[in-house]
Amino acid sequence: MAVVLLSAWSAPALAETTDEARAGARAAAYAGVEAFEAGRWSEAVDYFTRAESIIHSPMHLAYIGRARAQLGELVSARETLLKVLREEAHNDVAREAQAAARAELEALEPRLPMLTIQVQGAEDQAFEVSVDGKSLPPALVGIPTPTDPGERTILVTSTNARAERTVRLAEGARETVVLELRPTSEGAEAGSVEVVSVSPLTSDTSGISGLRVGSYVALGVGVVGLGAGTFFALRANSKNDDASRLCEDHTGTRSCAGLPSNDPLARRVAALDDDSSQARTISTIGFIAGGVGVAAGVTLFVLSLNESKEQPVARRVTPVLAHNYVGLSGTF
Repeated sequence: MAVVLLSAWSAPALAETTDEARAGARAAAYAGVEAFEAGRWSEAVDYFTRAESIIHSPMHLAYIGRARAQLGELVSARETLLKVLREEAHNDVAREAQAAARAELEALEPRLPMLTIQVQGAEDQAFEVSVDGKSLPPALVGIPTPTDPGERTILVTSTNARAERTVRLAEGARETVVLELRPTSEGAEAGSVEVVSVSPLTSDTSGISGLRVGSYVALGVGVVGLGAGTFFALRANSKNDDASRLCEDHTGTRSCAGLPSNDPLARRVAALDDDSSQARTISTIGFIAGGVGVAAGVTLFVLSLNESKEQPVARRVTPVLAHNYVGLSGTF
């Protein structure tokens, strides 16, 4: 097949190509045949693509399609082979290329996965679909579409919603993937405070009000803060007791104040004292945060009881947690 590659070139292309270019294309085509027969599929695609860029031959395309099929690039292989079949066969080489393309297509078709993507929750809003970062035309949503086998990441996005899913397609698979658009979370504003956890809550005119939900969140923050304060308070006392017992075991008293600073026992006691001090500091922060959270929760709960149902007012509550800071922001 290699010795007749160039005879299939079209006459117009030959007239527009120099002898040097034709010789280079012939060398690239022969190198492509050698790579193909050795199973170096990527090299074969590269060589034949270069040759085809200089001058056209259906045999180049046939080899490119067959090599891509071996690489698992089934969609591209199929389209390339179909392009060969759509050409008019003016000579024996073109007919040989079409015969090779037809045989490859017969083996390829059963291997080609078909993927159907369905989108829910879009309603009337516009959305975009991409597969592995490549845009999928909206007209193909809901239609079985030829797709390469392997792991595929499907992303659907709209103005304020998105959905993503990764699927693994086996050769010959027929898969339907349903993605439901979900609103993306709204970012909360916390000024210059380093926000650890922020979740804006907006009251609604029906169901549980935003103030009531905000009170639950604040109370939850308060309980966590009080729990952390209690834990670290106990830890501080434990470290302090360990230091006292260590001194008592070695000196007979619960204090090692008289020992020199470079004494091993003094260093161990100092380390325990440092741990106790750090735990006590964290405990204090936890109790303060817990107290603020509980107070805010109770306040919001009382306000929610007095909220007028006849003239509902939109309220926005944002609990803000940061290092050494706990509070609420919003409109009431």
